[in-house]
Amino acid sequence: MSTYSLPLIYINGQEHNGLSTLDRGLAYGDGLFETMLVVDGLVPLLSYHHKRLLKGLSHLGIELDSARLVNDVNALLDIAKTIDEKHLILKLTVTRGVGGRGYQVDSSAQATLVLQLFSVNIDLSKHNGVSVHFCQERLPAVSWAGLKTLNQLPYVLAAKERQGSSFDEGLLLNRHGDLIEATARNVFIVKGEQLITPLLNESGVAGAQRQFIVESVAGQLGLNIIERVVKLEECLSADEIFLTNSITGIWPVTHCEYKQQDYTWDVGPITRSLQAMCHSAFFEE
Repeated sequence: MSTYSLPLIYINGQEHNGLSTLDRGLAYGDGLFETMLVVDGLVPLLSYHHKRLLKGLSHLGIELDSARLVNDVNALLDIAKTIDEKHLILKLTVTRGVGGRGYQVDSSAQATLVLQLFSVNIDLSKHNGVSVHFCQERLPAVSWAGLKTLNQLPYVLAAKERQGSSFDEGLLLNRHGDLIEATARNVFIVKGEQLITPLLNESGVAGAQRQFIVESVAGQLGLNIIERVVKLEECLSADEIFLTNSITGIWPVTHCEYKQQDYTWDVGPITRSLQAMCHSAFFEE
């Protein structure tokens, strides 16, 4: 029986040792994070999270000892195996560390590694369909497109738009009005025999579940997958729409409201096939 109570928070390998108010992650959002599903003490999409994290560290120029990263993550996963919950969330945050006041990077700063272990309650009913709307907030073009940085204010403001509503998610456009993603999920549309997901070369986050589908699952199912610009109108005329997230899995979109008009979809065969492939190792359906 585990003696640990959740959430657990470890900073630089020590439980509850505090975060400096001078840490650049707090002061400027100077860092990255990964939010991972833990199933029976294991992270099913760990390699995809790890690949994106390393790409982000390289882009931001943050140095983090790989042995330290692996050891600290494995230590927390060992604890997760003692906790009597099938599903947990492991959140990993890396900041540039304490660097004093001002935007200029202090070359002597040592990276801060924060690991947090949370309980999670996954609503499996949403695997049968969700309702979405289009957010007023627009995503800007950034040099770190595809990465998961600590600069998440557009998503916070977009998610705030559906407070008090019945919508499960909000769809986000860029400054040109192209579909990019949802506030916490990637989006795919099906048109005929094509599986299409928005190109994330200027905006958005390339989620681990998205990459798993693009790089592995689509090919196994013989699907022709295309990453390209997707217009709002093309989304509304799609045969199927679904959202992906490494924690909650694949959500079929069955209802969308746009300009006070309702659009509806059935849960299509491609969505169901992808759910069967992606969910088998994660969820008890």
